Amino acid sequence: MLLPALILTTSLQTITLTPPSTIKEGEVNEFSLSEVPKPENPFDPKVASLEAVITDPSGRTITLPGYWDQVMTRSLESGKEVIKPTPKEGWKLRWAPLVPGRHRIEVTLTQPGLKVKMNTQAQVIKNETPGFIRIHPKNPRYFSDSKGRTFFPIGPNVCWGNDKGTFNYDEWLVQYAKVGINYGRLWLSPQWTTFGLESKETGWGKVNLGNAWRLDYVLKLAQEKGIHLMLCFESFNVLQAGQQYSGWTDSVYNKANGGPLANPAEFWDSPEANRVFTNKMRYLVARYGAYRSVFAWEFWNEVDLVNSFNAQKAARWHDRMATSLAALDPYDHLISTSAATTPGIPAVDKVAGIQFVQSHHYSSPDIAVTVAETEMAKRAQFPTKPHYFGEIGADWAGPRTDDDPEGYQIHDTMWASIAAGSSGAASTWWWDNLIAPKNLYGLYTPVFK
Repeated sequence: MLLPALILTTSLQTITLTPPSTIKEGEVNEFSLSEVPKPENPFDPKVASLEAVITDPSGRTITLPGYWDQVMTRSLESGKEVIKPTPKEGWKLRWAPLVPGRHRIEVTLTQPGLKVKMNTQAQVIKNETPGFIRIHPKNPRYFSDSKGRTFFPIGPNVCWGNDKGTFNYDEWLVQYAKVGINYGRLWLSPQWTTFGLESKETGWGKVNLGNAWRLDYVLKLAQEKGIHLMLCFESFNVLQAGQQYSGWTDSVYNKANGGPLANPAEFWDSPEANRVFTNKMRYLVARYGAYRSVFAWEFWNEVDLVNSFNAQKAARWHDRMATSLAALDPYDHLISTSAATTPGIPAVDKVAGIQFVQSHHYSSPDIAVTVAETEMAKRAQFPTKPHYFGEIGADWAGPRTDDDPEGYQIHDTMWASIAAGSSGAASTWWWDNLIAPKNLYGLYTPVFK
């Protein structure tokens, strides 16, 4: 039986660990720690950290990081989402038990002037859930859930919510679920996106808690609707200057904004940039790892578009970070990355920790043929890794709504990818200015059935 609460009195204060009323296998179960003062930087485990060591009935142990949270409210004002903080903030732990039965839990809080340990037990209730997404155990070119059921990703990119923010996802994800869409992709960078976790205003090494709350909201909604979302940590924009979609001027990595880099090329070998990136991965695992709706972690969107791109340096970086992320994540979410060039970056894609590969493609004369030819090449190049088109469209510059109002670029690429044996349906880019305004959701129903 779970204790109702743990109350620990230290020489400084009283600390209360509050568990959920019931704990179900495979669900997001949240513990909160109250009466703890906010540390200067709760996003840096060298400054402050909350951690739980959980032992299941078989004796298997996992280490689960905690995270700092602030409760937010949202409203829609003049067509724009407004996020406002509340006074409720503090440490939290999120846990999705993988097996039922009695578990032992040891929680350690460390921050300046304070180090405490708290111990309890929890009885996890058996609960049938689809489980987390894995590489298929019998055919490694495809996906399944952790209960062994095949998972075939079907759906568009849905990277940000524009002015309406999460209110748009209220509409989109409901429509997606109705037609059988089970997959999408979110960007957590650059700072202007709905879920941009870092910004020069927030400061180097710190998390934008308003946008973190938005991501929580959408992941919870996606889980309710049976939709799995790939979370893309960074986009090329933050390390690109002097081009059309450059974001270096506002990048948190830029020394002018308090970051560690004098120029983008320093990123791959910068100890400080690597350290804070690892801290970000830890926060992401702590806050969102318990969601089954997290399909995979994606390190980069189109990494080869950064200034002074070096494939070998990028490959070594991906190897280090994939190793670190796998060690941090007790739920073993899949790991990927992406390039702008359709063939990908072989040195990066071959990294052992990159568990599946993607292609991005736009603007070929016959896009369906390109899908089929690329899939054949990828199957030969990576016979034991899944591959699908993570982005695709008739034109990178726009959705072509005037000459493609019926969405042939969506229909044809999806069916071509399926016929060619892709690991998922080709995922169109134009979710907000083609699918939604033209009401093209029905294109996905035949694929699902």
